[in-house]
Amino acid sequence: MTTNVCVESTARDAFMRDWQVVLLEDCAAALTTKTEHDAAVIDGLGAAGTATVHEAIGRVGYAGSDLRPIQQDVRIAGSAVTVLSHPGDNIMIHAAVEVCQAGDVLVVVNTAPSRINRCGPALVD
Repeated sequence: MTTNVCVESTARDAFMRDWQVVLLEDCAAALTTKTEHDAAVIDGLGAAGTATVHEAIGRVGYAGSDLRPIQQDVRIAGSAVTVLSHPGDNIMIHAAVEVCQAGDVLVVVNTAPSRINRCGPALVD
């Protein structure tokens, strides 16, 4: 996603493990643009449904059967902004929110099973 946030997240993780952390000034850059997707393509994929799109792209990107919608009987389609995060660490979610635009879908997957809520008032408000 953004290199500077990855570096910061790694440094925080090391600090929480009582490691001595040293960061060099200007050691990482941030990507500030993202690829725009054609709205017609997004609408077409949304009409096709998740299972059909998954099959059509070679069965890649499966996030597991625990992924469930928060609201039932609602369909959405949008450009996905994805986050792979450690349980209890929401720094990459904050970074992803910064690049999300109207119509984007934020998808967050943990590196390990977790029941920790990482979307508090700061992200929802």
